[in-house]
Amino acid sequence: MDGNHLPPGQGPQPAASGPATGSHGPAPPAEAAAAVLELSALMDAQLALRLAAFREGWQAAWQARASDYHRGYIDGLLRRKHAEHEAADALRLYLRRWELRGERRTRAT
Repeated sequence: MDGNHLPPGQGPQPAASGPATGSHGPAPPAEAAAAVLELSALMDAQLALRLAAFREGWQAAWQARASDYHRGYIDGLLRRKHAEHEAADALRLYLRRWELRGERRTRAT
């Protein structure tokens, strides 16, 4: 015989019906529902604790590093201002190269 067709009585048997006692069978629906609800409440509480810890960590890191952010922002602004001043100085020097006795050079000079 192939594995798909078994003689009667040799296949999987249905679970015994009747009241369950201990670990010998499935729990009654009321007990199973109570256990599921208890497990769900426990998992919700654990998730709430993890999320609270995550938020506290972010807030602590933000407070600890807020001055670093502002310091970096100010450093960036200063670097930009220095670059602008250097560009203006380079332009002044370039224009001075094309002056002769305080006047702009021409092809004749």
